[in-house]
Amino acid sequence: MLETAFTAMAMPLPAMTRITPQSAYIMIQQCFNARPCFLTRVSEPDLYMSFARIFDNAIDEALAAVALTELTPEISTLRSLPQSMGGLSLTRHCGPQSEKGCLASRALTKAFVEEHRPELVRGMEQWRAIVIGGDDTGRRQQAERLIEEAEGSFAELDLSLPRDLQLLLADHKYTWMTLYKKLLDTGRRHHAAWLVSSSSIGTGKWLNWRGGFEGRLRFSKDEFVEALRLRLLVDPFPNPGDKVCPLCGLVRFAD
Repeated sequence: MLETAFTAMAMPLPAMTRITPQSAYIMIQQCFNARPCFLTRVSEPDLYMSFARIFDNAIDEALAAVALTELTPEISTLRSLPQSMGGLSLTRHCGPQSEKGCLASRALTKAFVEEHRPELVRGMEQWRAIVIGGDDTGRRQQAERLIEEAEGSFAELDLSLPRDLQLLLADHKYTWMTLYKKLLDTGRRHHAAWLVSSSSIGTGKWLNWRGGFEGRLRFSKDEFVEALRLRLLVDPFPNPGDKVCPLCGLVRFAD
């Protein structure tokens, strides 16, 4: 049943290429990617995680299609990072956010049952234990280390926030740092610069910009696609490969 539900939610995603790119992005963000949230709150993670992973991959593919590019590891990474860290703020459902939602739903259910149906309380003792991010202990340890060293490497972290929220923000920071280091280590310094320039509050507001009064300043189709490609670290010109000019026989583009 859960497999059928997740499959049905992902089925219309390929059609996003038939509408304007910005409208497609907004629909993916505010409609399609939000649809599994209820299921992940009221179902057990071990029952839906494999289906959620397939759904997340379908969202990644849809974003790449809107940006007119092949899916890259960077797109999959940036998709779930906050917009203030150069990402798109599209939550992955096979991760800590869904586990947090399930625990919150359990707490509400337990409070309701204890008040209105106390005879059912014993059944809740059979719930499986959930550790947020517990399947990836390495990432969790890195996040905890960042919190401990917040004054140095993560000075912007508000230590007055709840611990689970601190861990989530630290995990985003660790993901960002890992991506940035990978870009530098592979010689993609221009992509690293794009990532840094996109990583501050307000740099992603244009993603949902409706064009002001009466939409007069709305992005054109090509403008939005190019802006999205830059944010996803996709070069504006493709690798020339064997593309040559039919007139002079020379390569059309050069790095």
